[in-house]
Amino acid sequence: IYLNGAILGMPRRTIQRRFDEIVAFAEVERFIDTQVKQYSSGMHMRLAFSVAAHLETEVLLVDEVLAVGDLAFQEKCLGKMGDLSRSGRTVLFVSHSLAAVSNLCQRAVWLDGGRLKAEGPVGEIISEYVSSVHELTERRLVDRTDRSGDGSVRFEEVRFRRADGACVRGVTVGEDLIVELHYRSWDENELEPVAASVVFTNHLGVAVFNCFTDLVHADLRHLPPVGRLVCRVPRLPLAPGDYSLTLALIVGGRTADKVRDAAILRVVPGDYFGTGRLPRAGNACVMVEHSWQAVAESP
Repeated sequence: IYLNGAILGMPRRTIQRRFDEIVAFAEVERFIDTQVKQYSSGMHMRLAFSVAAHLETEVLLVDEVLAVGDLAFQEKCLGKMGDLSRSGRTVLFVSHSLAAVSNLCQRAVWLDGGRLKAEGPVGEIISEYVSSVHELTERRLVDRTDRSGDGSVRFEEVRFRRADGACVRGVTVGEDLIVELHYRSWDENELEPVAASVVFTNHLGVAVFNCFTDLVHADLRHLPPVGRLVCRVPRLPLAPGDYSLTLALIVGGRTADKVRDAAILRVVPGDYFGTGRLPRAGNACVMVEHSWQAVAESP
């Protein structure tokens, strides 16, 4: 704490005055006498952020501090950065979490390959960034190289269909959705055992739900080397908007292929509840069946 504080320009008298406050914020009171070399990376990050957050500087640079720590500590960090910014200090928050950037910041800077791509109000910059991801999905999936896995089996195409079998690029809220994942193996042997997942994420990169074969005990054995996996989602509960799909294929316990932003599904407003009222985009992520009633109570 004293070393970090000195490096960051905090006078020793200030460090002494705020020592207990820094330790309490980092939640490492029980381990404060333990050698730092035995700290985990998360404990290092907690102390480093706590020291920096208690400096009396006009500018605070925070780089991916939310990558470690439990949910409670992450929320505490966000709250602290919000307090600092409202007190008139400048917080430069570096993160890949669009949701955190959207909640914390008023302006955003988009860096791509170390170069300035765009700068402006946070909503506009996030929209531009999301649009660039959509452009990526316009490339043929079979030609995409930004993927992980051992490559023994690869996804080659994603198709969306309605219940009547028609191939579409988008569906209506509450409509049955069929997702077809076309794959190809590089040998002629049958594939087993196989697990697959399709994660739907919103425009802020937040996962909304995951269709995973293991969750529904789907029996995917003796698959042909070339074929397609079909995932059916009855009464799609997604609110209107664009959703990105992340695909993963696991064969024999090893990840064969994983592709982020493999396809974009557009969901348009529809009468999900059968009331004639259409949900508006941005109000929520998912639609759920629900009911209301009023109950009188005696005074």
